[in-house]
Amino acid sequence: MVKGIGPLYAGKPVKSFGAAVFDVIGQSPERPREIPAIGEVRARRITTAIAREIADEVLFPDTVDGQPCVSLAPLYDAEQSIAARVRRVKTSDPGPEFRLDSVEAAAKST
Repeated sequence: MVKGIGPLYAGKPVKSFGAAVFDVIGQSPERPREIPAIGEVRARRITTAIAREIADEVLFPDTVDGQPCVSLAPLYDAEQSIAARVRRVKTSDPGPEFRLDSVEAAAKST
């Protein structure tokens, strides 16, 4: 969520300009006026809010399933940390008490 404009209006520039949204906002701040239902005041709010979030390194461009989107840096960082931990658990030997074959053998013997 972009502070000051909400998720609906934060998503409109991404849908309209795709992965180039940050370049568009930075180089042509008047371009959000091209988006349907965005007037001068709302365009200025969108441009200001997105520019502020980019400067504060809260937002960054991303792609999900081939679709351009905007990610929140703190959330992205948390997801990457969790993914790294899961990879470590999957690639390390968790010990005999956690091996699947031990659990299956124990289940069959009961």
